[in-house]
Amino acid sequence: MHSACSELKNLAMNSLASTFQVKQSQAQICSTSSILPMRSLLLILGLLGALQLPAAAAQPVGAWHAGVFPVSQFISYTSHYGSRIGAGGSAEWHHGLDIAAPLGTSIRSWWTGVVQDVINDEGCGVGLVIRSGAYEHVYCHLAGRVEAGSLRSGPVTLVPGQWLRAGQPIGQVGMSGRTTGPHLHWGLRYRGSWLDPARILRAMAESQRAQIESQRALAESRRALVESQRAQIESRRALAESRRAINESQRALAQNQREIAENQRRRRAVAPKGPYGPSVASFR
Repeated sequence: MHSACSELKNLAMNSLASTFQVKQSQAQICSTSSILPMRSLLLILGLLGALQLPAAAAQPVGAWHAGVFPVSQFISYTSHYGSRIGAGGSAEWHHGLDIAAPLGTSIRSWWTGVVQDVINDEGCGVGLVIRSGAYEHVYCHLAGRVEAGSLRSGPVTLVPGQWLRAGQPIGQVGMSGRTTGPHLHWGLRYRGSWLDPARILRAMAESQRAQIESQRALAESRRALVESQRAQIESRRALAESRRAINESQRALAQNQREIAENQRRRRAVAPKGPYGPSVASFR
């Protein structure tokens, strides 16, 4: 149980490492009072390896790194996707992942998209639906209110048709609708079919790790290129030095040859002459 809990918390921490602080002191998911049974943890971790991610065919491999964890401060996962025991004691299907966070925590758009609808009902409370191509992401239990078709949550005001970038604040964690504590209910649909958000988070973490490895490999490649260029420069310098040494040697040889020729000329000029022309000594 402890190992599975640790892996689940690490999944959240990896997803949030570059964007928010994890309040470990408030993480209660692995306490003896945790409401998540072992089977729920396994579902959240996506350990059903025989099943493929439903959205994998629709999302290019390695592209999940563009997703953003939907809350800026994380306490724990409090309810998994799938079958659970509802407030009335009967089994029900939970179409999303509940993420506990402090009241007022900033909620962010998981992906770039357009506000499709704002919600104000007894179950979801104050919330909204954002469409990103064939995906819809649902956010429930926000703080604030819906007035005249506009959602107002903290400093944020949203209306249907409004464009949002990934990571843009879309509201604050509240307790609207059917809830027993401050948390975000986060749901995902692909072409009308519900997806397990925990499995999407896992794909995001794997994609982010792959991107980091790719960036590291690129950095190593650039360093190797720089070293190669430095070695090439040093080789050119060595070649230039070699050419200068050859030129100096050739100049020295030419000077030596000139001196030899000059010495021979002088010897001929001062050599004694016999009655029949220069002496034999002058030809030595």
